[in-house]
Amino acid sequence: MSSASHIAPQELADLRKREVCRVVAEGFAQIAPGSAGLAALLRFTHPSQLQQALDAQRLALVDASIDHEARLAALEKFTTPRLTISSKALCVGRDACLRSTSTFGEHIAYADLGSFTDLPKREWDEALAELKQQKLARLENDRMMPLWRFFCLFDPLFRDTDPVSDAAMLAGRLADCADIQSASTLVAHPNLASRRFNPAMMFLAEASCGRVRRTINGEWVCLGTLNGDDRYCLRNIQNNATQIAIDLIRDLSR
Repeated sequence: MSSASHIAPQELADLRKREVCRVVAEGFAQIAPGSAGLAALLRFTHPSQLQQALDAQRLALVDASIDHEARLAALEKFTTPRLTISSKALCVGRDACLRSTSTFGEHIAYADLGSFTDLPKREWDEALAELKQQKLARLENDRMMPLWRFFCLFDPLFRDTDPVSDAAMLAGRLADCADIQSASTLVAHPNLASRRFNPAMMFLAEASCGRVRRTINGEWVCLGTLNGDDRYCLRNIQNNATQIAIDLIRDLSR
C-alpha cells in the first residue's frame, strides 16, 4: 500500500523561487489580449514545476487516503467477532466449556450444567436451541455434544486456550513431516494435553477437508500420502488459521 509523500522544505523553497520568475513573465503577457490567452493556455498545458509537484502530492494524499480506508476495512473484518451469540447461550456455553474434557464422543448431560438452575426453563430451552442452530452443539436425549465451532468460540473465553492457534501449530508440524508414517506418529502422540489437542484437531479436520480425521474408536489419523496439495493445504492453515476459522464458523452450511 502506498503512503503520501511530501515535498521537502528546501525543494519547495527552490520551486517557489522559480515560480516567481514564471509569474512575472505571465504578468507581462497580460498586457496584450492575445498573449494573455496564450499565457492562460500554457498554464493549463504546461504547468510549472511547483504546480506539478503540488499535483503529485495531492494524488499521493488521495492514494494514501484510499489505502487507509482499505486498511481500516481489513482491520474491522479481522476484529469482527467470530460469532454473535446471546447472553443465554454464552451462559450455557461457559458451563459446558468448563465441564468438557473433550473426550471422544463426549456428551454433557443438561442436569450437570450450572445454567440449568441459573436460567429459567424458557430461557434455557432457547439457549439450547441457539447452540443447535448455530451448529455449536448437537442435542439428543437431554445431553449436548460440543462441536468444533463450540471449542473455537468458547475455549479462548473461558479456558485461556485457542484451538485455532493450536491447529495452526499442528498444521505446520504435519507439513514438516517427511512421510505419512511420521505424520501418523505425530497425531498419535501429540505434545498437547488431550483437552487442547482434540479441539485443535477437530478444527484442523474441518479446515483441511478431512485430510486428518478421527476414527470410529476416537483415534486421529492422516489419510493417504502427504503430497504437494496436502502440504500446501496445511501451510495455508498454518499461515491463515484465524481467517479460515472465521469463514468456516460463519458458514453454517458446513
